[in-house]
Formats: sequence, C-alpha cells, structure tokens
Amino acid sequence: AKTGVGIKELIETIITKIPAPKTDDEAPTKALIYDSWFDNYLGALALVRIYEGSIAKNDEVLVMSTDKKHIVQDLFYPHPLSPIKTQSLQSGEVGVVVLGLKTVGDVQVGDTITLVKNKAKEAIGGFEKAKAFVFAGLYPIETDKFEDLRDALDKLKLNDSSITYEPETSLALGFGFRV
Repeated sequence: AKTGVGIKELIETIITKIPAPKTDDEAPTKALIYDSWFDNYLGALALVRIYEGSIAKNDEVLVMSTDKKHIVQDLFYPHPLSPIKTQSLQSGEVGVVVLGLKTVGDVQVGDTITLVKNKAKEAIGGFEKAKAFVFAGLYPIETDKFEDLRDALDKLKLNDSSITYEPETSLALGFGFRV
C-alpha cells in the first residue's frame, strides 16, 4: 500500500463487487453512532453513518436512547490530515456530528440520532446501555487527594462512556470510588 501497487485494481474491484448501500433520502433520518470521543474545543463528537434521511448543520436532532434534543453545531467528514467541513450528511455517508455536548455519555456508541421534525419511529436495532461486570475499589493514598481522584475519573469518563463510578467508604481505606 505504501508504494501504491495494486491500489487502483483494489478500488475498482470494491466498486464492482460490493453493492452500494440501499438508502432512502426522504425517509425519517436514522444515524448510527459507531464511535464517540471528547475534544477540548468542540465537546463530545459522534462518528455516525447515515442509514436513512440526512442531517444538516443547525438541524434539531434527538438522541433516541436518552430522548434529549440538541442542535447540530457542525458537521465534517473524517480525514487523516484534517477534517473536511460540510453543510450536510446524506444517507449512506459517514461523518462527524458536533452537538457541543460536555460528555460522551450523551452520545453512546450504538445509539441512533434522528431529526426532531421528522422523527424515526424506531431506533436502529442492537443498542444496549453498557453493563458493568467488573468493579474495582479506588482509593487515594492520601485522604486529601480524594477530589483529585474524582477529577481524574471525571476526565476519564469524558472519553469513555462505559466507565461508571460511585463514591464508597471503607473503614480501612477511607473515602474512595467503586469503579
């Protein structure tokens, strides 16, 4: 791939052998969130594939699992060197949706985004909230570092929506968190 040998043939084979996705631009919008991360300037970003319909900048959208409404602040196509801004994403396309959210917990992987004005009747199947199976007790070595530990866990949660934690107390260890 580094030298470019066979790339043209590979692309041509993909185009001829793999069918284009069947989409409907007029159907209610359904966008599957398949990745999310936190950007210090833009907030939580959602990488989506538009299955039906379209999403445009300034549209009011609904995250279906939480039933929360948000305004699309920006849209762009992912690119290794620099994102390519766009005014809309159409069915069959993959792009990044900027909603200005403070945590990635509001845009969970597997969830569906739809438009408020033309709401989809049901979400794309398969979404389940993450269930914790493994827990650990985290305690600061020095008790006055409890708030620093809480801040560190908050920062970790910004990038990983599957992380959950709650304060707990141990007679031997003091104040800490069940993570």
